[in-house]
Order: sequence, then structure tokens, then C-alpha cells
Amino acid sequence: SANFEPMAGSAELLLSPPPEEAPLSMPAELRRRLDCRLLPLLSGGYLMSVIDRSNLAYAELQMRDDLSLSQSSFGLAAGVFFLSYCAAQVPTCALVSKLGARRVLAATMLAWGLCSAATALVRTGGQLLLLRFLLGFPEAGFYPAAILTLSLWYPDTSRSRASTLFTLCATLGTSIGASSSGALLQSLDGALGLAGWRWLFLVQAAPTLLLGLLVLGLLPDSPAEARWLTGEQKKTLAALLASDGSAAASLPLCAALRAALRRPHTWLFGAQHFVAAQAFYCLVYFGPTQLREVLPSLPLSLLGCVGALPSAVSLLVGPTP
Repeated sequence: SANFEPMAGSAELLLSPPPEEAPLSMPAELRRRLDCRLLPLLSGGYLMSVIDRSNLAYAELQMRDDLSLSQSSFGLAAGVFFLSYCAAQVPTCALVSKLGARRVLAATMLAWGLCSAATALVRTGGQLLLLRFLLGFPEAGFYPAAILTLSLWYPDTSRSRASTLFTLCATLGTSIGASSSGALLQSLDGALGLAGWRWLFLVQAAPTLLLGLLVLGLLPDSPAEARWLTGEQKKTLAALLASDGSAAASLPLCAALRAALRRPHTWLFGAQHFVAAQAFYCLVYFGPTQLREVLPSLPLSLLGCVGALPSAVSLLVGPTP
């Protein structure tokens, strides 16, 4: 799966000692309830974050003439998102620990949904650059807040499965985003006097805003506040989480960060992530333009389907959790 997020929670992974005894297993009914109540909200948000950051690639097929964008200007607009995204990652982690994951998740989704929708209103390349830069700040908060949420609800024995299901949405979002973007560009172009690329940003921002409201209203702050868990299930889950015994969990954020940066594995993982993410986002942002040059007569709806093929194939042949 194409998960190219910064290694939120990497300090915990690198510092956690190996278990000394066989871990307790989660009852099937409890795991089912967690999966049904948590994963749709978190995975849906992650899917929309991938769509809202990458839909610029298909919008560019139409907006280049309206905004007089050159290839270099488009590349700058695509890349400036990651400047604010990277700058906000660590501060957002601290914010999550203070305000709680639910509030941060909802706030970031509502903020980036509004930024994405506002992109439909831009008239110049400079306005596009500004909104892309602003989009990176709220999007940076979603992934660490989601990872923290998983760690608060899933013990070690079940967390890897839940994390895999969650991160699969990066690949799914790329596939759905490509196919839906092409269809929206073609079907809505000229509707109510708006270009198709403007409708693209408006329509794809709507699910993000709705999910942000649902997260705020439906996601409990902790297992103890979950009304859909029985008293016995809450006790079982509390015992499972207490048995994890993570050494990094007791470390302050700055101390955990310093400890992780002293480990060679952190830099190795970072280098691998950098190379993989560079290749992935080059394909995401410049693939549609290359496809248009190779297949100039292909309708935009079919062009989006062709662009979705690499991600769709990786979903089919990738590991199943």
C-alpha cells in the first residue's frame, strides 16, 4: 500500500521493549465493535486527505489555461503543500497530546476541507500557491492524531491489523481520487457557469467537511466514554491496553523525539521514506499530464480511470490484513 506519511509514533516503535510474555488477545466481539465504530471515521478521513491533496494533478489539466500556469508554477504549487505539512508535523503532535485526538481530528478535517473548497475560487497562480501552502498545516495534524487514536483504542496485539486497514486508504484514495476527478472534470465542466476544475475542488471537499462533523459528534475521547461498549468490554479493553507496557508511552514528546533521533534506524527509515515518497508523488502529480500528452483524444473520465490503474493493481496484489 502507498502510505507515505511521516513516521508519526516512530519513537514508540523504536523504544518499545520486546514483550516478556505472551500478550493477551482481544475478544472477537470487542474487536468487531472497535472496527465498526472507529475505522470508518479514521479511514474515511485518511482517504479524503489523500484525495484533497492530490486532486490538483487532475485540476491542472483544465486550470492551466484559466490561471496561465506554467509547468514550473504547477510544480511549485504541488510542492509548497509539503513545506507547511512538514513544518507542522511535530507541533501538531504536541497539540494532539494537549487537546485530545478527537478535537484535533475534527478541526483539521474541517480546516483542510475549507481550504480545498476555497481553491475553487482562485483567480491567479499566487492565490493557488497561498491556499496550497495553507492546506498543508491542517492536513499535517490528521495522521498523528489518527495514529494516537489507534494507540488509545487498540492494544499491541490488534493494532498492526487496524493500522494496516487504516493505511490501505492511502492507496485507495489515490485510486478513487483519480477516477472520480476525471469524471467530475468532464461531467460538470460548464455547469452553472463554473469550470470543471472548480467543481472538482468543491465536490471533493464536501465529504471531508461532513466527516469532520461526524468525527466531532461520534468519536469518543477514550474507551471509558464509549456508550457503545458494555461495562465488561471497557474493563477488558483497559486490561489489554495496560498490558502493553510501552516504555515510550511515559516519555515526554521532546524526550521521545530526541531518543528516536539518536537511533540509526530512524534515519534509515527516513531515507527510505524520502525516496519512496518522492517517486510516488511524482507519479501522482505529473502522471495525469503525461497521460494527456500520450493520449490526447481520450475523454477525461477515461483518463482518470487509466490514472487509477497503478493504485488499483497495488490494492489487488498487496498484502491482505
